[in-house]
Amino acid sequence: MPIDDGPLIERDQIRTLLAIAEANSFSAAAAALGVRQPAVSQQIRRLEARIGRPVFRRSSRGVALTPEGEAIMIYVRAMVSLTEDLRRHLRGGARTEIIRIALTEDFSRTALPTVLWLFAQEHPEVELRISCVGFDRSVSDFREGRVDACVLVADPRIPEAEPLWSAKLVWFGRRGLSLPVADPVPLIVPPADAGVSGPGFLRNVAIETLAAAGRSWRIAVETFSLATAESALQAGLGVLPLPQALKLAPGVAELAAGHGLPEPADRRFVIMTRDDAPGSVTAFCALIRAAAAMSFEVDART
Repeated sequence: MPIDDGPLIERDQIRTLLAIAEANSFSAAAAALGVRQPAVSQQIRRLEARIGRPVFRRSSRGVALTPEGEAIMIYVRAMVSLTEDLRRHLRGGARTEIIRIALTEDFSRTALPTVLWLFAQEHPEVELRISCVGFDRSVSDFREGRVDACVLVADPRIPEAEPLWSAKLVWFGRRGLSLPVADPVPLIVPPADAGVSGPGFLRNVAIETLAAAGRSWRIAVETFSLATAESALQAGLGVLPLPQALKLAPGVAELAAGHGLPEPADRRFVIMTRDDAPGSVTAFCALIRAAAAMSFEVDART
């Protein structure tokens, strides 16, 4: 198919291509870009119609580049790299800007990695410093000017925070866990002193949800670390309520209704940004808000 002399690829299509290739998912790319999935699909269809060849292969495991798509990505990444080189050259010895963001650990397991990557593509001159230090420390750091913005679990102690996202909580356990989960329900939870607005929130949700349903429980594993909790889930040592959108190891699965566990309440996240924050912080938070508006869709099948 002959191709005319017009531009082969538009700027928006470049961002869309990079986002899909990074996330391995149309829906996760849409969430990170702050658009609906049909808009992403339309961008790719327009590009494929323009070049007369498919760019992605779709399967139950996600999306992958076709040979033609891989060739396009080589040129796209080269264009992005050359643009960054030109920016660095024009900036000369300009000082690197640093922005400091505090996040909860489970929030970081959503489509946020793609958000971070997209921000780095748009703002290569900015150095990101991300901390996951718990609720009390994050609030203290924000109010004392040590961080520029933070994403936290909603709490009455931070009434100034802006609502961001409501995460659906579901029970997770080892894939293939026996049905139903018998009493006392084995829990993998943070320690009791983890704080009700930090990791300890999940402990409270687990215990209160079971208690309200008249179920008994026992603590199988206590850990501050989400990674350690994930390992314990893989080993089949217990169950834990977590945001449904989390990307977890293949051996961990959302437990279906057949496991007989009561449905936990949703988890609400909020965002706080300093009034005197630089424009790059505003841009970063705008990306987070856009992704949150799409509910951080991360279905890898589309």
